[in-house]
Amino acid sequence: MSAKLMVEVTSEVSPSTVALATAARQTGGKVVCIIQEQKLDKPQKVIEETGLNDMVEFKTGDPVDVLPNYENIDFSLVDCKTKNYDKLIEKLDVNPERSVVVTNNVEGRKGVIGKLKKVENEVKIFSTKHPMGEGLEVTMIESVKFIILIMINIHKEVLINVIHVYADSIKWEIQSGLL
Repeated sequence: MSAKLMVEVTSEVSPSTVALATAARQTGGKVVCIIQEQKLDKPQKVIEETGLNDMVEFKTGDPVDVLPNYENIDFSLVDCKTKNYDKLIEKLDVNPERSVVVTNNVEGRKGVIGKLKKVENEVKIFSTKHPMGEGLEVTMIESVKFIILIMINIHKEVLINVIHVYADSIKWEIQSGLL
């Protein structure tokens, strides 16, 4: 089983959106891109230029309000700075069988573990933080009946794409003098 529902919470369309849309095309899934900005002209144009517009569904508004519309998320990427970070993570309805949650800008935060209310007592959760940018946390969730190696194989392509995008983004920021 491949990731069918991927949700990205972001402040703007980025290379990670394109990477997720590419992965969705390969897995037969879809990407829901939640952006707080009310104008979608620019984000939709970026995706249309890549030829991946059939893979991405854009939603606007406060992610805390929009996220409850999506259940059993196989892969989620939270890449935005928000004061409602904990509440946002609590609203993620992850697939309890197996899923991956990637969060960016986690430096100084406790992380995802303890915030995923739906699955906390029913699954194994493995989480690791990486010192990329302002902190990147990758959390893998699996039900007791699945082994971690199966889950990694299912989400391997998506994880590799996202990690490569962040590595390239950080290199660009360093080269541009932003970091």
